[in-house]
Amino acid sequence: MSKAISGISSIGTVGSFLNGRACSDTLFHVLSRAFDHPLKAEESAARPLAGGIMQHGYQCGMIWGATLAAGAQAYRLLGPGPQAETRAIIAAQRLVESFRVRNNHINCVDITDIDRSSTTMQMITYFLIKGGSIGCFRMAARYAPAAFSEINTALSENNIEAPPAPISCSKIIEVLAAH
Repeated sequence: MSKAISGISSIGTVGSFLNGRACSDTLFHVLSRAFDHPLKAEESAARPLAGGIMQHGYQCGMIWGATLAAGAQAYRLLGPGPQAETRAIIAAQRLVESFRVRNNHINCVDITDIDRSSTTMQMITYFLIKGGSIGCFRMAARYAPAAFSEINTALSENNIEAPPAPISCSKIIEVLAAH
């Protein structure tokens, strides 16, 4: 893939990964820049989500990074409130399904067969001998343009009705006291 329509290149995505980033902050970094809104501090904060949340094997960090980028973009476009929150949730649902379609699994442990309980030898075997790093690079290169497209679609749909903003207990008491 030479260059995606979205402006996200496979080489740029893999290059970002090779530059010492984890899967979670790689996706957040690439997508934030594709939206022309880099968020350096937030990208660093996404790093612990790699390996399925601190190497526990839950959802792949690429999903987390993409979802955080979706939330940031929803907030940037729509401001705070139910409309941005609803669209960010819809984008997250699409991102998870898009990842599942491409990789058959969403959990890191199902993809890599390693997690926090794996031995050093198991990790070396997966990442160095079996080429697991290359597999993760390829997944990121394929997923980043798809994630960009899913986020744009979710944030640009017109027929999405946001639920009303939640009401706090103090507001309910205030309304009841007024009647």
